[in-house]
Amino acid sequence: MKVVLIQSESIKLRRSSVVKIAWIGLCMGLISGTLFMISKQSKQSWEGINAWHTLWTTFLYPIVIALMAGLTAKREKSARGGGTWWRPYSLRELRAAEYFWLVIIIAVTTAFVLLASIPFGIIAALPGPVPLLQLLKLCFFLTVSGLAIMAIQQKLAYAAGLIASLLLSLAGTISGVVMAEHRLWWMNPWSWPIRSSLVFTGTHANGIPMEPNDPGWTISPWLTVVPSVLMAVVMLSLPYFTLQKRKQRARTKPEKKDVVYKSNFTITGYIAAELVKTKKTILYWLCFGIPLLFGAIALWRSAPMNILQLWSILVLPFGAALLSALVWMPESGAWRILCTRPVSISKLYLTKLMVVWGLANAGTLIFLLFLLSSKVSLVILGSFYLIYCALSFALLAFNLWMAVRFNVGMTLGAGAVFTLLALIIGGTGLGQGIWPFFPWTWGWMAVKEGTVWYSFLSILIGVIFSWAGVYYVKSTFINNDQ
Repeated sequence: MKVVLIQSESIKLRRSSVVKIAWIGLCMGLISGTLFMISKQSKQSWEGINAWHTLWTTFLYPIVIALMAGLTAKREKSARGGGTWWRPYSLRELRAAEYFWLVIIIAVTTAFVLLASIPFGIIAALPGPVPLLQLLKLCFFLTVSGLAIMAIQQKLAYAAGLIASLLLSLAGTISGVVMAEHRLWWMNPWSWPIRSSLVFTGTHANGIPMEPNDPGWTISPWLTVVPSVLMAVVMLSLPYFTLQKRKQRARTKPEKKDVVYKSNFTITGYIAAELVKTKKTILYWLCFGIPLLFGAIALWRSAPMNILQLWSILVLPFGAALLSALVWMPESGAWRILCTRPVSISKLYLTKLMVVWGLANAGTLIFLLFLLSSKVSLVILGSFYLIYCALSFALLAFNLWMAVRFNVGMTLGAGAVFTLLALIIGGTGLGQGIWPFFPWTWGWMAVKEGTVWYSFLSILIGVIFSWAGVYYVKSTFINNDQ
């Protein structure tokens, strides 16, 4: 790997969304410190504040790796390497430079997370010296034990794209939490960073504090270093490939069926246009495949209420960000051209929102039918669906506005952060008194507390962000083209 390639990659990174996402680490550190200050269950010591770093080590860390690797691959494909493809350098050297900066940015982001919580400990006047050395060791082991994940996510991002990389990371994160303290931990690369952090955070993989005589204190973080480095070397040495199909040559003369198809498309209007644009994406597989999967798990595990809670505080928050990114990605670069057509820009934007909202609600209805067969109360399912329809409208409107106003990377990054907070605030006892101010938890907490009126507040939030999105596309894209 030549120094000039590292310098070239640093230039491409300066104003990219990858560098902006690195600031998520600073935000996450501030959020962890704030939650430590307001939580009555937190142990008032440096060990207590270190325990809150579990939010980063167990969930957000691998998600951010997948997001940065996916956005880098997306940037390189859209910009055709920024001119580097035509230089006398091999593809492996180019990818190695990208991987080098991925490691650096992840290390800096992790340092932001860990060090940003120190001022909160000083303000709280915690006894003892600041555990700076312990935090630096945690940053080192997280980065080194995550080298394998970074290489895997980089390979997958170029092979299958950003969304596939994120979905793999989400599945790997969940499995990593389950296997981190299992005897077969070495088989799952996503469990390695979690396992290396246990002795520093003083918690189990699920965030529960370890007792003084717990076997977890004897786990050496060095055990994850060797397999991570070896797998990273192996992955980087493998060739890069893509799973995307090549585009077929355009026919010189349109066939009869093409003419009929276009005429039908013109008649049916905005909704048909949106359905055609999303026809060959994984949007429909997600909206209908994930509900079938969760419904089957609910029947298999015979724990429908637990699955319902997981759906509310995991699938809904992250799914809203993911679906909003999917519907915006196909035409994010062509929106200005659409604005020059004799169509209503407001209808284009609102139709996009309504189509994805309808698909999300249809998929959730399929999931609830599985729970209905599990003898869950019809009143509970009815109130949940009422709140879900309103809340999904609010979250989809917010995330679609984020995608249009900023970019897809910021939307997915914010979705990952808010999903993590929803899991903590809505899935543990730490959210008492906090959840009413955090809409991402309303899908479960409002049903649990019997406060269905949150659905009306959700509709109001959805209307506000729908108007904000329409206002932005009209004032920015149209005015700039005039």
